[in-house]
Amino acid sequence: MNTPHSTCYYDSGGAFNFYKHIFDQVIVSADMVKYFDKDNLKIVTETSSGVLADGKGIPNRKEYSDHLPIVFGIKEDA
Repeated sequence: MNTPHSTCYYDSGGAFNFYKHIFDQVIVSADMVKYFDKDNLKIVTETSSGVLADGKGIPNRKEYSDHLPIVFGIKEDA
């Protein structure tokens, strides 16, 4: 599966639903920005326990959650 472009899928129930949503964020202070490793920011779709999203990147809300977790890295030296 390709990396999803969102962390949450919300079906508004309308005739058209064009959007997935990014509700989950990493917030760092201005002093920490230089340590934030943006190349290691990832939306998690699989764990050792199972697949968290379907092939379209939509979270498996029945078994896990309606949000996908995110992980990121912090550099030791900036």
